[in-house]
Amino acid sequence: MTSNMFFRTYPVLFSITSGGLLIINFLLFVLCDRVLCVQSAKNKSQLLEQQNAYYVNQYLMTKEMQEESFKSQHDFKNILVGLRAKLQSGVEKKDLHELDKLLGSMEHPAGVCHSGNIIIDSILNYKRQTAEKYHIPFTFDLNIPPQMELDTTTISVILGNTLDNAIEACKDKENLERYIKVHMQYLNESLFIRIQNPYVHEIRTNMKGEIASTKSNKQVHGIGLKNVKRTVEDCNGLLDISYDNSLFQVEIVLFNIEREAVTQQVLPSF
Repeated sequence: MTSNMFFRTYPVLFSITSGGLLIINFLLFVLCDRVLCVQSAKNKSQLLEQQNAYYVNQYLMTKEMQEESFKSQHDFKNILVGLRAKLQSGVEKKDLHELDKLLGSMEHPAGVCHSGNIIIDSILNYKRQTAEKYHIPFTFDLNIPPQMELDTTTISVILGNTLDNAIEACKDKENLERYIKVHMQYLNESLFIRIQNPYVHEIRTNMKGEIASTKSNKQVHGIGLKNVKRTVEDCNGLLDISYDNSLFQVEIVLFNIEREAVTQQVLPSF
């Protein structure tokens, strides 16, 4: 009542006040938009740094394996000459042991992912090394072609966040049965992903039923899975998260994943 009388007495102030409020609202809108842009740029920068770390790690692993392979190839002829001489002399058991050792050095190191898909291999090998620091067994079961046309950002967000959560759950001191299993299958232009790990603490959810935390303390721990959910939805994929009998499982299906055609050589018929 008092304010109405005031504006009736000074009608010019009503226009000034309205204009001031509009300006304030506009400035708040611009400020919020600026903050969102800065946060988005920061997230993209962090993701790019993580992707670079994956590739650098994969490069170093590949370089190390290549150096070992070059060393073996360099000495291969000399080793065979020596083994041939020993075989001629009749010493067999020791020679078989040396042959087994030689063959073993030519194989891929145990526990290293080498599916041929550079994106997936880089991420899995990077996370496997992180898991090893906490003595967490990390196993792969991959049936995927190397020629899949995967979006680097999409697969980095999905595998990076789900594996980070799995490592976080397994490294808990109370989690005695610790392991991480990764299963990936490519079929009918679709990529199926399943990640399993045990957990010990109660999984808390928010009012929407979304996972808020799997930690023993009160820290919020669900941002990674929210990012995974948003990324899968953007790709029109499927996501299922289940937790029962101390087993946490994330299953994802990505559709319309094309692969490069592999040219096959046609043999002449006789």
